Amino acid sequence: FGNRLFVFGGFSAEGPSKMSMVYDPMWNSWTRIRDMPGACGPGHAIALNDRIYIIGDWHWACFSYDPATDHWHILQPPMNGYNFDLSSAIVWEGKIVLLARGLAETYIPEENRWSVTATPDDPVSFCRVYTYFGAVKD
Repeated sequence: FGNRLFVFGGFSAEGPSKMSMVYDPMWNSWTRIRDMPGACGPGHAIALNDRIYIIGDWHWACFSYDPATDHWHILQPPMNGYNFDLSSAIVWEGKIVLLARGLAETYIPEENRWSVTATPDDPVSFCRVYTYFGAVKD
């Protein structure tokens, strides 16, 4: 997204925040952009294609933001509950992979759908996912 830095959510004195801002280093200025559709405290911001995806909070929020239009979309949340303080999210082969405490889910943007990629009960997929992305220690 060019040279700009986007900041979403976090915490204020009132609790989890919906506030969103963008920093433009060329002008050394912060601009408030449209708030997220829901609050998101701990979580992940992932850039994929022309959007920024926000995944997290205790309510399993999942949103996408289009910087070109300053518009938000509410997406299907992950299928399992996570502690987003102890999880990781990455982009892999055009999809978002969420890793947390022995689980891996993949978000397919074109279908607005999550699928379980690996669980500790499925040693083959579990090992394959953790080989790709590195082991996460519990």
